[in-house]
Amino acid sequence: METPLYLDVLLVINYLVTALLLAGMSRLLGTAIPRRRMIGAALLGAVGSLVIFLPFTSFFAMLGYRVLLSAGIVMAALPWEGWVRFLKGWFVFFAVSFFFAGVMLGIWLLFSPSGMVYHGGVVYFNLNPITLLISTAVAYLLLGLIGRLTRGGRVSGTTCKVTVKLSGRRCTLPALIDTGNSLYEPFSGIPVIVCPLDAVASILPPGMATSIRAGDLGGVKQAGVRIRLIPYAALGKTGTLPALRVDELIIRQESALYKAELCYMAVSAEKLGEGGGQAILNPDLIGRKLKTECGVNV
Repeated sequence: METPLYLDVLLVINYLVTALLLAGMSRLLGTAIPRRRMIGAALLGAVGSLVIFLPFTSFFAMLGYRVLLSAGIVMAALPWEGWVRFLKGWFVFFAVSFFFAGVMLGIWLLFSPSGMVYHGGVVYFNLNPITLLISTAVAYLLLGLIGRLTRGGRVSGTTCKVTVKLSGRRCTLPALIDTGNSLYEPFSGIPVIVCPLDAVASILPPGMATSIRAGDLGGVKQAGVRIRLIPYAALGKTGTLPALRVDELIIRQESALYKAELCYMAVSAEKLGEGGGQAILNPDLIGRKLKTECGVNV
């Protein structure tokens, strides 16, 4: 029995699939994708799924189409920073896509589920919305796990300097690269740097420093500041730390510069490290290496 294809379901499913693949690429690259670019690239992937209705019979014609489409999706998602950056993103996007395609092909070949169509790299499920959302969430969590297992870029040494940029303001402070810091924002899986309050008070939203010292974040939340609570356990103590998503984190270790665009900054009212002004850096934040002549001051 042939499975009927509904255009709206096809577009929605492949929009979500493309967004999921881009999220996986973003996690593996350690690079944030702006929301507008994510939406545009996912829409391109959704429109590209209409190829399922075309009578392609040549393997090479389909391969060429998939190569061009994937290149367009990556260019739409990542700001242009040169061919090396583009090719690296393209390679990672292909790797994530092959992983997803292999899983889908395996399900199709082994179980032949009713209501599933897999053709030319395009997947279609005749599923109800709740099942689709649950499946998407599970797949994203699996990609997040893969991202944690495959993150590289850890550098030797224990100390560095970090520059934190938040809402147009920035501050620089010493940091300890602590392999024991495995803190992540629980929903996104983004790694966390823990900073002492006194060192970063100048870049925090109005009233947040006072609220942290008082142990009451209610006023800050009412002001519309989006705070995440990061659970931690250290030296027999457990609790939560308020955290904000930073715009950018630049890490300097000796003459090398690294940039982490996916980062949460947790703020501790207690002093940290030597002299109390040292941040505690999750090693997974040491991601993309920058050229020293790029003009970044740390």
